[in-house]
Amino acid sequence: MKTLKEKYVYQFGGNIQGDPKKKVTYRRDADGYLTPVDFQEFHEEGGDSLGMSTDAFLAGIAAVESSSFAENKDDLMNIFRDKSDLRSKAGSSAAGATQVIPGYFPGEETQADQYSFMTRRVDEGVAGEVSLREQAGRNYKRYESEIAPQVWNQLGLTPEDFMAGFHFAGSGKFRNYMAALREGRMTPQEFMDSKPTSGNLTMGEYLNRFRQGASNYKD
Repeated sequence: MKTLKEKYVYQFGGNIQGDPKKKVTYRRDADGYLTPVDFQEFHEEGGDSLGMSTDAFLAGIAAVESSSFAENKDDLMNIFRDKSDLRSKAGSSAAGATQVIPGYFPGEETQADQYSFMTRRVDEGVAGEVSLREQAGRNYKRYESEIAPQVWNQLGLTPEDFMAGFHFAGSGKFRNYMAALREGRMTPQEFMDSKPTSGNLTMGEYLNRFRQGASNYKD
């Protein structure tokens, strides 16, 4: 077991209730991220169930990753079928309607039926991970409480944005962005302008297209 390293950091803008300049004790969690010592509920309870349907979420991701907009279930299934061999323009090995890298999830077949794989990833979890919904719900609640209110309000993020951000940037990098926002090392605009992958889209562009695709879908 790794020894948790604790250090003092000054609160940025009063992210936690109390004095804006309150000295708060942080420690490294199991993933190496700074976490307030007294922040226990994140580790013990999951987040609320997210309201967006799984198909609407996948329609949003497909709108970004394959430039295809689905208005209903038939459209969505056609996209997954027609884009099953779509390769990333950025030159990575990612493929399919939602651009999943083969072999990235150990023991999972991600390409033959990417719709089923992504549905399980969102609702049940794959490769030993908890579901994407639960990951997003937990982290949304966590950073909503830790990031300064004025910064959080400028971000305008939703739990569904966290799900999309985890898919786009990876959960580790997305959490790094949130930690930087919490600690004042990054502004909301810098977050939106960041490019977590080798592709051309910024985080803001990705989230905007995701929202358009998801809102276009009717269950």
